[in-house]
Amino acid sequence: MVHTCVVAGCRNRRTPGTALSFYRFPRDPERKQRWIAAVNREGWILRPFSFHLCCPLLKYKRT
Repeated sequence: MVHTCVVAGCRNRRTPGTALSFYRFPRDPERKQRWIAAVNREGWILRPFSFHLCCPLLKYKRT
């Protein structure tokens, strides 16, 4: 299965043989909102279990 990063401007894709890791959005509402803000795409809507972020782009502040 191919995963594509949803962050604006990112072209990373996970295909068989790729070492890049991808992550689903967290269930915790506060963390999820920070991730959605990091996506930086106007009008973008998160749909359950269909979008992923790649690990180099998972740079958010922990509070």
